[in-house]
Amino acid sequence: MKIAINGRFLTQHTTGVQRVAYNFSEELIKKSTVYHSDVVVYSPMEIIQESMCQILAPKKLYSAKPYLLFWEQMKLPSHIKKTKEFLLNFGNIAPLFGLKKQAVMIHDVAFLRHPKWFSKAFSFYYRLIMPMIAKHAAFIMTVSEFSKKEIVETLKIKQDKVIVLPLWLNTDFEQEITKPTNSDRDSYVLTVASLDPRKNYTTLLQSFVGLNRKDMNLYAVGGSSKNFAQDEEWILFREHSSISFLGRCEDKELIQLYNRALFYCSVSFYEGFGLPTLEAMACGCPLLLSDIPPHREVAGDAAIYVDPNNPYEIQEKMTEMMNNVELRKELVKKGKERVLLFQKDNTLKILWDKLNYYA
Repeated sequence: MKIAINGRFLTQHTTGVQRVAYNFSEELIKKSTVYHSDVVVYSPMEIIQESMCQILAPKKLYSAKPYLLFWEQMKLPSHIKKTKEFLLNFGNIAPLFGLKKQAVMIHDVAFLRHPKWFSKAFSFYYRLIMPMIAKHAAFIMTVSEFSKKEIVETLKIKQDKVIVLPLWLNTDFEQEITKPTNSDRDSYVLTVASLDPRKNYTTLLQSFVGLNRKDMNLYAVGGSSKNFAQDEEWILFREHSSISFLGRCEDKELIQLYNRALFYCSVSFYEGFGLPTLEAMACGCPLLLSDIPPHREVAGDAAIYVDPNNPYEIQEKMTEMMNNVELRKELVKKGKERVLLFQKDNTLKILWDKLNYYA
């Protein structure tokens, strides 16, 4: 079996999508001999993720301007036609035409459900090409049963064309599962998310500030993107003395933040999966989450849930989490058990079985 991976994600800053693409690529390469396959990553010349390249060793394909668009839609499929490999696209986008032997991972369809959360150009582009990509792909990968349901409904795709590949933790986070939970916690709440309207940052910040807890801080990890509509309201909290915007963090730094946080909080309106939820549970960090299907699917009973539209309920549950030591201990225990359900070998078997049918 000859498998190629679309390595355009190596030209992008790391968010959840790029992290997932790297994790899948890394494991497919490591397991290639087990599954009697050849796996190669093809990338544009304009790589910025050099650390990822140490494992993936991508083969660079040169393309003319406009580099990335032309590369993905013309150069890459032209090369794949010659090599006759099966192409995996983990970054939502794939070549539009000419390749029947390819699959694409669609993390979610927020761009269809809530186009106002994205820039006009991004929303228009995705709404235009995603139905065509989904139609022409041999099969579609996604990360949760919720996202599968959304894809089937919005893109009018048959259920058996969509496979669910639950995410897992990379090696650094996986090692945290069996470590004793840090009982010496610092007085801060942690959130990890892009500065994206769907993440509901403004409500989170307003709720935290409204507590007026001088003994507590909020640390926000994540960066912004031109693909998202700009939510200016959160900027009002940028100089607040109890709130720190830390930007993007490397995994080792992020693990330390999870390990020492009093609890992790996400009041997002919409998710495809929510990888930080998994990371937090592995690190023994209690969870306070918005009551949306993907959060329930990942965290189960290992979290306290709140209505993301109700700042008063968010404040109430924040206060309970801050004051109730026994509750936090119970959530940590349940989280450590829950995270064991997400095993990469199980997910990779689902993918390999599908590839054996098509490749």
